[in-house]
Amino acid sequence: MDNIKQEYLDYLRCFTKIRNLGKSTEFLFPLFDRNGDQISAYIEKNGDSFVISDDGSILTNLAISGLNLTGKRKEAIEHLCEINNITLTDMELRMESKRTRLPQDLHSFGQIMLQIDDMYITSKNQVASLFMDDIKLFFDENDVPYVPSIEIKGRSGLNQAIHFCFSKSRGHPERLCVTVNHATKEKAMNSAFIWEDIKNSRDKGSEFIVIVNDNNPVFRDFDDVLTQYDVKCFKFSELANHIDYFS
Repeated sequence: MDNIKQEYLDYLRCFTKIRNLGKSTEFLFPLFDRNGDQISAYIEKNGDSFVISDDGSILTNLAISGLNLTGKRKEAIEHLCEINNITLTDMELRMESKRTRLPQDLHSFGQIMLQIDDMYITSKNQVASLFMDDIKLFFDENDVPYVPSIEIKGRSGLNQAIHFCFSKSRGHPERLCVTVNHATKEKAMNSAFIWEDIKNSRDKGSEFIVIVNDNNPVFRDFDDVLTQYDVKCFKFSELANHIDYFS
């Protein structure tokens, strides 16, 4: 169990890169989008503050992929940005930061970039939608109570994003959940690290859940990696078989 922290830190160091572009600095996150491309943001000094921007890359790529960024989908993205202090200008994600908060804000910004990118799902009839929308709709249609989009500070000092929180009840402990649209080895490691980072701050018996989109390819050992760290994994297509667990 204890090895995951060092393994994850080694992984972060290996893939985190910084490029000086003159007026701005490109920060390459140790994170990869649904196409397997490393995501990056641009940092520019603005007086006493810093501006972090994705230069419009995430939403532009979603639009190119055929995702209609209007209506409820646009509202969902705008809400996600609003609660994370990110401004949305045309297709560009931007966040203002102070020097003392820059590491935490970069971490949060990268996670939101990935979360928006990972919402994309193409159904069998090739209609694009947001994965998070589909999960929320499932819980709403089945009258499952939940608290969406919370942050929990971990031992690392970083705030970890939790997509759904299911409160403790007579029959169940607190259940914290993240969603993964593309179940890669890196996503398994990241999910396990989140739980290792926050679990000591939760009540004894609290559980951590990952919901994966099994319409997309799933890394062969995804479940096994999570099981080693006491993380439960549910396939989206099989959620109906586990209603009692979430209720």
